[in-house]
Amino acid sequence: MSAALLDANEGAAFLGISVRKFYQLRAQGLLPSPVRLGERTVRYRRSDLVTFVERLQVADTIPEPEQLAAGRMKRLSAEHTSDANRREREAAERGAKVPA
Repeated sequence: MSAALLDANEGAAFLGISVRKFYQLRAQGLLPSPVRLGERTVRYRRSDLVTFVERLQVADTIPEPEQLAAGRMKRLSAEHTSDANRREREAAERGAKVPA
């Protein structure tokens, strides 16, 4: 993939995204303009894609989506509850084992 012009598959691989996402970004007008080589043939300049990546802003911290945060909290709560239940069972078992 050392060519100066990349097709959509190569461009997606270069950016590390799926081809579907590549076309979505293209439809949203977020990708650099392609070079038309024919009526149905377009290519993307590697240098334009490099510039595109360099201009992306990198957030210091990316906030966790609400749905993921809610799922994480639910999972942690369930783990805490199961740990508490396990401790109660173990304590009951120890208490039930009274030497004869």
